[in-house]
Amino acid sequence: MSYQLPTLTDLRNRIEADFNTRLPGADSRLPRGLLRVLSFAYATAAWSMYQFLGWISRQRLADTADDEELDRIAGVHGMARTPSATATGSATVTGINGSTVPAGAALQTGDRTVYIVQADVPIAAGTGVVQLRAAAPGKAGNQAAAAKLEFVAPVTGVATAATVIALSGGLDEEHDASFRGRLLDHLRRPPQGGTLADYVQWARAVAGVSRAWAVANWQGAGTVGVLFVFDGRQNILPLAADLVAMQALLDKKRPATTTVHAVAPILNPLAHTIALNPSSVLIRQAVEAELDDLYARHAPGATILRTAIHDAIGLATGDGDYRLIVPAADVTQLPAHMATRGAITWAAW
Repeated sequence: MSYQLPTLTDLRNRIEADFNTRLPGADSRLPRGLLRVLSFAYATAAWSMYQFLGWISRQRLADTADDEELDRIAGVHGMARTPSATATGSATVTGINGSTVPAGAALQTGDRTVYIVQADVPIAAGTGVVQLRAAAPGKAGNQAAAAKLEFVAPVTGVATAATVIALSGGLDEEHDASFRGRLLDHLRRPPQGGTLADYVQWARAVAGVSRAWAVANWQGAGTVGVLFVFDGRQNILPLAADLVAMQALLDKKRPATTTVHAVAPILNPLAHTIALNPSSVLIRQAVEAELDDLYARHAPGATILRTAIHDAIGLATGDGDYRLIVPAADVTQLPAHMATRGAITWAAW
């Protein structure tokens, strides 16, 4: 049985009872009495110490430690949070021919996310492409193509507005939940010189990688395929540069006798036809969320059981009724294919 920390009221009652027992004729419960004041003061001091001891007990274990203590525990095992990264990219500017956008000029979004021009860019044929770097690291610096920017200070001969071509690569420092998950995985499945769990841990230590899977005999005996995604990005699939960087890391980590391949999964959107009774926007959104969660828990190449899809819809509909029309059977997938929620057709009941 776990130890229950006493409440402030419990401590005050104990102290008041102790005063009454040790001082015959005393009543520590009299309003504004000295003993009542002392019981409040002593109880508050003792309660603070109990709370501190409770905090200390939580910091001993990786599954309950706060952020700073979590970093210390992980550091003992040679682990650290993946660092933040700064978004970079480019944007199109317009203006008078011969004008120049100087290096160091600042542009910003409507919510005051600032980007710095990296090199002088002359305006030719009325346009130019500036290379940008976010002024601060973090995923807030990522912007979709065609997003609008404005110069913080006017540039002579150049229009105030600019249009994003691409701005990506921004990452926040790894948050507690992700870091704690990696540390617990490391503690539960310590490195063993090249098991499949080792490959998953190596891949997830790369900044931005949220999920990873290792598959034995990927291209025959002695080969391993490592698939990974970036859930924090708009496009979760790794880019060519991500694959190159992951391959270089895995080649350094792998046992000498193993050939490893960094692989980008292939998204496999699954179409659904579902009838709900009753049917509402909120229930439909709940079904979509449960299906997203279901597919996120399946590795690439995994078979999606129709009964699992039924369970997910049932969780969302609660006491309501439903019919799952499509898919009509279990969904089998090729090795690199990763199921995601495709279009849902909401059929009439």
